[in-house]
Amino acid sequence: MRRCFPAIVLGIAIVSPAAALDLRARKPGLWEIQVTMDGPQPLKQILQLHCVDAATDKLLNDRLSGNQGGCSQQGMNRSGNTIVVDSSCKFMGMTTHTHMVFEGDFDSACTVKLSTSIDGDSAQNQQAITRNMTLQAKWAGRCRPGQRPGDIEMPNGAKMNILDQPGAAPGNK
Repeated sequence: MRRCFPAIVLGIAIVSPAAALDLRARKPGLWEIQVTMDGPQPLKQILQLHCVDAATDKLLNDRLSGNQGGCSQQGMNRSGNTIVVDSSCKFMGMTTHTHMVFEGDFDSACTVKLSTSIDGDSAQNQQAITRNMTLQAKWAGRCRPGQRPGDIEMPNGAKMNILDQPGAAPGNK
């Protein structure tokens, strides 16, 4: 089984699962990730492009799977091509509870469904919120010319590379 943790949640790492997922890397190459999120201002089918190899995919998974402290795994279950993860994390005075369901062949396509509730910081008068996100990832082939592993392209054309971010493993640039 291959990991299909699509790295979309870089901007919302507080909703990530708690413990490192015991999954293999996604197939190297270009992954197209359709993201849909509900909420007060729902996102409609946002497309991200991720160029990955085994090393950058592992780094993305480690970053997003709570390997940075503050989280505790509540449970992880596997059944065939389905993995279910439940976790709780503490971050900046708030607690997040995340339920994730990974489904698919994890080699060419998969779907990840996240449901996250965030308990607000009562000291700052923050309210609890719940968000649901669906990520549909499919392998699109080789990375484009000029791309390097770790590149992430956002819908507005903005680009970043996970290896250029603070805390990236040394020697990977």
